[in-house]
Amino acid sequence: MGSVHSCLRRLAAATVAVALVAAAIGGCSSSTNPAPTTGSARVTIQPAGAAAATWTLDGGAARASGATVSGLSPGNHTVHFNALAGFTAPADQQVTVAAGQTTNAVGTYTAIVPTTGSVQVTIQPAGAAAATWTVDGGAAQADGATVTNLAPGAHTIHFNALAGFNAPADQQATVTAGQTTNVIGAYTGAGARSDVDMLGSDQFGPRACYALRAPRRVERCGFLSMYRWTENSTRAT
Repeated sequence: MGSVHSCLRRLAAATVAVALVAAAIGGCSSSTNPAPTTGSARVTIQPAGAAAATWTLDGGAARASGATVSGLSPGNHTVHFNALAGFTAPADQQVTVAAGQTTNAVGTYTAIVPTTGSVQVTIQPAGAAAATWTVDGGAAQADGATVTNLAPGAHTIHFNALAGFNAPADQQATVTAGQTTNVIGAYTGAGARSDVDMLGSDQFGPRACYALRAPRRVERCGFLSMYRWTENSTRAT
């Protein structure tokens, strides 16, 4: 009987010891690993073509797709999606953050389908670069300028007059949505010569020399031999 009591006393002592150890371990665990008080938010941008878009949380710094903001207080937070050329940004989102957890959000951008096109006109030659042109009777445009927001279809390009040159005829430019149509306007010189001098010989003297365009002075190059003339069909005298 005494041995039974002795065993019971030892068992009770062991139980108390185990309880004390467990309490001690629990106390250490709670002091080294306190319960989390903040959470995180992670935002992904879609589609892949809009991956360059950025977002902010509660008006903070802009962040890239896939970034995570941590240290957030539990509760609601506002995700704003910044503008991206060629896309319509999604509306703001409210995300609910829980302590110790990461809340995921997805921002889906919508590609903008172009409904208008453009026309760009280049003037040639370089000497006529001061010439201007219009689209459908609009404002005068300079060489190399581009007119945007044009409805798809045919548009009339008119080339304005330029002193010393003949303006090219009007052109019809076909505009396609989302594209730029390129047009070249080639001006030609009005009465301009080619600036090529020619040499000729004639035993009868300068009266036999010719200028191929506007009459110009005939220069004697030698006695009864060489004479110089410029372009014209007018007989030199």
